[in-house]
Amino acid sequence: MAGHKPFSELRARMSPERRARNAAHTQIMLKEMSLAELRESNDMTHAQIAINQATPPAKPKRIVTAPVSSTFNGASSVLSIELSEDEEVQWLWTHLPNGESLVTGYEIIKKKEPEIAFDFKEAVSDWLSDKDSTAQSA
Repeated sequence: MAGHKPFSELRARMSPERRARNAAHTQIMLKEMSLAELRESNDMTHAQIAINQATPPAKPKRIVTAPVSSTFNGASSVLSIELSEDEEVQWLWTHLPNGESLVTGYEIIKKKEPEIAFDFKEAVSDWLSDKDSTAQSA
């Protein structure tokens, strides 16, 4: 076809400012597109888009195996459990009259955030020493 040029040649002749304006305009147009247009352009169904939006990223899990009693010969009723990174397990032990012990349950406990100790006296003395050093340098 006469007069037609590859788009790469046209883009190469554009100034960097023009390419930046074009990129910004493209982003605005994408934000204004309707959901139907986006689905059509990405060849996705409504259900696929809903799944992508509703599915939170999976948190890493770890499997913890129940401790085995050295005094009990039978199998424990709890073999292993799956915990997320912010959970800990507390094993529930049953102690039998013959001296044997076995794990019969568990409790999942959320890990507590470490408490940050705030020393008011230290903060005030630091603030006063900073204020004194600023006044002396002025």
